[in-house]
Amino acid sequence: MKRYYKILFLFISLILSQTDTTLTIFGESSVFEGDSKNPEINWISPNTGEEYESLESINLEWDASDDSFTNESISIYFSQNLGASFETVEENIENSESYAFNTPDINSAFSRFRINAIDYYGNTSEDFSDLYFTIGEPYIWDGENGGGQQEVILNINSESDIFEGDSKNPNINWQYPNGSEEFSQGEFVNLEWLGDDDTFYDESISIYFSENLGANFIEVDADISINDIVSLTLPEINSAFGRFKITAKDSYGNSNEDRSNLYFTIGDPDFQEGGGNSSSLTLNIENESNNFTGDSKNPTLEWLYPNGGEQFDNFETVMLEWFTEDDSFGDEAVSIFLAEELGGYFNTIAMNIPNTDSLELELPDANSTFSRMKITAIDTFGNTSTDYGDGYFVIGDPFNDYDVDEYEDMVIVDWNWGAHHTVFIEPSALSMFEAGTEVHIIDQNGLNQKECSFDPTYGLVSVGQYTYIGTESQLIAVNSAASTINCNADQSYSWNYMNTGETPEFVIYDYSENEYYNTYVSGNEPFSNFAFVELDTVTSTNEIITPFSIEYNQSSQQAFYFVINAFSNNLPLTIDDWIIAMRDHVVVGARQWTGPWTDVPAMGNDGGIQKIGYVSEHQIFIAVIDEVTGLPVYYDVNYTEGSGIFGEDLTVIESLSLNSQSTIQSDGFLNFSEDISSGTREEYQFNIYRNEQLLISNYDSQIFFDDDLQTGESYCYRIVLLDIQGEEFITSLEQCTDGVVSQCALPGDANIDGDLNVLDVVTMVSHILGTLELEAEQISCSDLNQDGSINVIDIVMAVAIIMEN
Repeated sequence: MKRYYKILFLFISLILSQTDTTLTIFGESSVFEGDSKNPEINWISPNTGEEYESLESINLEWDASDDSFTNESISIYFSQNLGASFETVEENIENSESYAFNTPDINSAFSRFRINAIDYYGNTSEDFSDLYFTIGEPYIWDGENGGGQQEVILNINSESDIFEGDSKNPNINWQYPNGSEEFSQGEFVNLEWLGDDDTFYDESISIYFSENLGANFIEVDADISINDIVSLTLPEINSAFGRFKITAKDSYGNSNEDRSNLYFTIGDPDFQEGGGNSSSLTLNIENESNNFTGDSKNPTLEWLYPNGGEQFDNFETVMLEWFTEDDSFGDEAVSIFLAEELGGYFNTIAMNIPNTDSLELELPDANSTFSRMKITAIDTFGNTSTDYGDGYFVIGDPFNDYDVDEYEDMVIVDWNWGAHHTVFIEPSALSMFEAGTEVHIIDQNGLNQKECSFDPTYGLVSVGQYTYIGTESQLIAVNSAASTINCNADQSYSWNYMNTGETPEFVIYDYSENEYYNTYVSGNEPFSNFAFVELDTVTSTNEIITPFSIEYNQSSQQAFYFVINAFSNNLPLTIDDWIIAMRDHVVVGARQWTGPWTDVPAMGNDGGIQKIGYVSEHQIFIAVIDEVTGLPVYYDVNYTEGSGIFGEDLTVIESLSLNSQSTIQSDGFLNFSEDISSGTREEYQFNIYRNEQLLISNYDSQIFFDDDLQTGESYCYRIVLLDIQGEEFITSLEQCTDGVVSQCALPGDANIDGDLNVLDVVTMVSHILGTLELEAEQISCSDLNQDGSINVIDIVMAVAIIMEN
């Protein structure tokens, strides 16, 4: 869609807390043409499982439309097989909506096309074949059992060489020119940038230049080294909107890009008469207002106590302390919040209270290591400040819910922050999968809604994930996240308001037409509390919305979106028009248009939040995700410990087999819990004590396998969290085993040769006489009466077993 704009460029240096109120008017631009709508593109054929011969001539068909297509708008790509890359068929051709194509000489059941469309202004769209189609005669199993089962023998002749992988995008930052510089036509400029990646190579960097607002980026230099020096002679043009772009890619194909932060000037751009930096401005004041009082200074605010490092009991009463002052505080100046876990939501403790500098609080039953306070202050003019506790403090016993379990010849010590259930998997159980397969722990009826609700929804949830490497030899631990509901019903009005990381939508109310319009937004960013976001342009679409009320409630969670330019039906907004912030059809803020830099508030969720995850006592399901449907393919499970129930003491999976009813949930929608094994937790280190002796120090995981054990011994464990200086900070309660019993495949087999005979009796006698030391497994097999020692009774029992056999 083409749009024509006349923009009055206003740069105002007053934004919220600044007191300098200089206004500079640059003048009015000439009319220019812009387009922010992506092309419409739809792949038609082949699209639904067609079958073709090798080297057959077929007709490719698509439907595409855009007001600004050129003769080079369409590119077509072809993938020969499942997982294969898309190779170029044709690039930069006109939108003819059909193309003759000869199929390659292959046999494949998984061929697929991709089409890209780009218009004159650089807006792009793409589409894929909906399903795979067949070329030639690919092998398909058609055995007598109808394809239900077949025996497969896998011979592995050798191991691959060690290989290196990389999934991290490069760091790239454009340095110069970066905005607001002024250059002459034809001036010689040295370009500067910074970049970093472990696998850059000699052709990692490409640089592009855009001459004017809305112009395409033209290649300046491509496939150069990160260390190359690039100089450029600027073109003979007059432009106030020059800009550079840089792209970086490493040797594994990971890529990133950056652009100049602002535009720079080349030559002498043609501003309208009277415009420009040096022009004078005459301001005629027709009338004089009454005296008024203004305030643009934010309150002074500091949180004092608890401020980090303290440790309190559950339900302990503490005196909260802070310092704040402002010349225009009212009686509702202060609000206080508490987060009970690392990265957790700040729940309201006190809302809109007077500035008393202290408040008595009974702490919750939290058992939390990472509790933290937050305070906000607001004066009668709307100026705000926020402060947080400098560090975390402890409530209760943060290790209250950790597990010590015996399994085979070891003890598993398992702890984590937040409610969780660890599923342990024997490496052999995953050997059926290829390396790189992601295995999912599924609750088919878990909590799958993040936003608070009086009627929360439940359904398919992947609560834990593990990517199979293929070389695992130790028991695999997969943490699964439990669901939690932490909602404040008193703040339920805000449950549908913005959550951190969500991006608001905007609606324009056009007073002259009495209509509500959806919009295109340039510069939109996700919501975060007290964020200030600049929106370059908000422009109405042709889509009219049913009228609605624009009323909303104030929340302590707020962000402000400053709209620089706004248009309805190609005309600038007037003071009678409104811009409305929305979240899923809910009004979260609105502001009547006051001109450029109108601040539109967006209210955030102030009533707590739910966490997606499993529900205790639900059944555990194991699955991989189908790449086409995005839904689970289930596997039957054999357990050596537990029965596959979330919340049971210990869950260990011995083997998996494909479930014949694996598509039973094909009509569901899969949601994902937050990853409770995030990298941030690996920053914390622990000392582990066993029987009051330091067993391991500076341990950086939350699961420990102890296999250095003696049969019949009891072991007691304590976990100690270290602070950032490496000092012991918080100690768990002690948990103990009942007595480790080593697993023995054949009782009496003292020499572990797989047979029970006279050699085992000789081994046991040698141990009793002190001439032979036995390993833990040998001791377990020799101690036939399980009294914790090897003696003549065990020899008598061994002889009796041999005689019976």
